[in-house]
Amino acid sequence: MGGGLNGVRITIYANDGWFILPIPFAAENHMGLTVIEQNAFRNNERIILFSGFQEGEFAGMAGIFLANYSLMLGLSRQTFTEYTYKDGGYNARNFGRMAFGENPDRFGEISNQYDKELRQSRLSVGFRYWTALKVRWVMCLIMSNIATRPCPCRKMTRN
Repeated sequence: MGGGLNGVRITIYANDGWFILPIPFAAENHMGLTVIEQNAFRNNERIILFSGFQEGEFAGMAGIFLANYSLMLGLSRQTFTEYTYKDGGYNARNFGRMAFGENPDRFGEISNQYDKELRQSRLSVGFRYWTALKVRWVMCLIMSNIATRPCPCRKMTRN
């Protein structure tokens, strides 16, 4: 046999697929929209947008997910009535309908009732575990050079 390549050469041509999917919803007295995008910008990304509305209440979320990182932001404003019962029980009406329908005293005698408004914002950042481990290792090395005592991460090996 000669010194050349023996075998078969295979060439694959692939086109990335993508989609944008809007999903509207409505029921009784609330409505909303979810939009999901996958790979439309050709970066292996996913973007999700969500919003929901109901009689002065709002919940919304936006998230982007990349190969190594993710970021999610959320906002909401809710008003609901909370009930406490003489036996120490507790119940609340949340976004949507009450867990007990329109009859809050079906679980017992109500000792207190009050309206509550809840405004929330949320932030979530994610990253791949091994990337985070490498970042932790580098930060540990930096901190051990600043500090007088050795860093416990020194036992970790580089990859």
